[in-house]
Amino acid sequence: MSHPEELRRELTDGARGLLARGMITNDEWLELCDLVTGSYSFAIEQRAAELFHPASAYVVLDQSGQQAGKGSRGILAFDAAKDAPLQVKYGEGGTLQAFTGPAFNYLSGSIQGLVLTMENGRRFTLVEVGRYLRGGEYVEAITDPDGFRLLLDMIEVAHEAGNVARARHLERRAEVSPFRVCPSCRANFATQYDCAQCTGLGFIRVTV
Repeated sequence: MSHPEELRRELTDGARGLLARGMITNDEWLELCDLVTGSYSFAIEQRAAELFHPASAYVVLDQSGQQAGKGSRGILAFDAAKDAPLQVKYGEGGTLQAFTGPAFNYLSGSIQGLVLTMENGRRFTLVEVGRYLRGGEYVEAITDPDGFRLLLDMIEVAHEAGNVARARHLERRAEVSPFRVCPSCRANFATQYDCAQCTGLGFIRVTV
């Protein structure tokens, strides 16, 4: 869902119009509002988590590009002893926020994409280095473009062979990477090589 705020307004206005015309009761209006709110909350959580993944391992880089810490399963630990560890979780409005303190209940920063911005203005970049897949399997991130291209080819072969389980496993594996399938050509052979967005690769880099 690209624009959850706009969709929420449209659905709420539509439900309000039905109520005004007497097509639904007050109770039905409230039920519709609950459904819209629930859908909106889910959508923004999904959007916030599009890049950050709680099951991933990260290297934390400061603004100079130097390693400042590491992260795993939603906990970020800094190398400097003066910097307390952070827990990344959803805060108000479904946005990803970083909390500190003994019970991780003190707001300390927020995350957009893979950039952590602290309340004091300090900024850090999270670089995914691995992820725990379903079943507990840990895999390292695929950072080599040729390796990612090979994985896309393996996914296509699995689909053509009708091996849905293997294709899905490989697709989850492909998510552990700074690359994503090009949204313009979708790595389609017929259009890929003339695609301006990915310059014929079939995929683009979305993170550092």
